[in-house]
Amino acid sequence: MKLVWEAVCREPYRLFFPLGGLLGILGAGHWLIYGLGLITAYSGHYHAFTQTSLYMGCFATGFLATAIPKFSDTHPASPKEVLVLFILVLTALFFIARENFIQAEILSA
Repeated sequence: MKLVWEAVCREPYRLFFPLGGLLGILGAGHWLIYGLGLITAYSGHYHAFTQTSLYMGCFATGFLATAIPKFSDTHPASPKEVLVLFILVLTALFFIARENFIQAEILSA
């Protein structure tokens, strides 16, 4: 497990790209769930926030946290930094799922 965590810290895209893909499915899947009649109301806030802040944010975070240390020949992200970024994404998802849009926006800013 330690080797996996070291690889994730050295190349954070290994965590954030799959997470971003999952969030993209959740954001676009909202349309499908609504279209199938499984939910009665469509939330444009949920869809827009999930797609822009979470989905694209994960890909940007994964790329930048991997590329900047390699381009600048500096230390990779620390375990604390990767963990904080991961927790921020999950907490923002929690708030958007509960329709607490302001809290979710604050976390993703």
